Amino acid sequence: MNMGQCKHLLVDGWNIIHADSYLNRVFDAGRGMRASQDMLAKKLSFVHDANGMRITIVYDGRGDKISIEPIGNSLYFTEVYTPSFMTADELIEQLCANSKHPETLLVASGDNMIRLTSGGFEVLSISPKTLLDMANAGASSISHYCHSNKAANILKWRRIKMQESPFAELDDLAEELRAVERAIEEKIRLSKKQKRKIELFKGKNIIMSSPVKSKTRTTFKELSALGDAFFRSGGKSKKR
Repeated sequence: MNMGQCKHLLVDGWNIIHADSYLNRVFDAGRGMRASQDMLAKKLSFVHDANGMRITIVYDGRGDKISIEPIGNSLYFTEVYTPSFMTADELIEQLCANSKHPETLLVASGDNMIRLTSGGFEVLSISPKTLLDMANAGASSISHYCHSNKAANILKWRRIKMQESPFAELDDLAEELRAVERAIEEKIRLSKKQKRKIELFKGKNIIMSSPVKSKTRTTFKELSALGDAFFRSGGKSKKR
């Protein structure tokens, strides 16, 4: 059987958690069952994202019905809880037995009985170590892709920066940004012009209403009146 054909990964949740030293330590450290489940889901998200596989993590549950809870926003990455009368092992076996395309299933568990049973239905199985190795490989693959994509984008922007405009390859967006810049520049120019007019108008009003100027005008009138009086009575002043 070829693992490359596998499209749906069935994970024996608690078996994988207890088989991994780190996940088991999270479980035993008092952080709770939910913390270890979240950590497993985080690790398997790299398998989901890098390999494009549908992942179903099966846990022993409670209640009368099977409960399906999506992880994140993906309908193809879920946690499934069994009814109280069924174990996770039994549900995985039933899924293998009833699959129309068993060659597309992949079971991850450290339980030899599950792996033997799934093999009887022509379903490929892997160990907890192999599963977590897949998760680490997926994380490395995604990290490498992100770094490569980042480097390609940096190189692209450096080339654009050497051109006339940093927005030369952005077409409509560049034009819209330029239009906004022109509108802002015009608004600033009009604002400065209006401010200068207001300051000039205020300056004229201050001069016209200045008490010093009013006093100066009064003084000239008084001097003029005194001068006229002096010349009219000039001779009399000399006689004195």
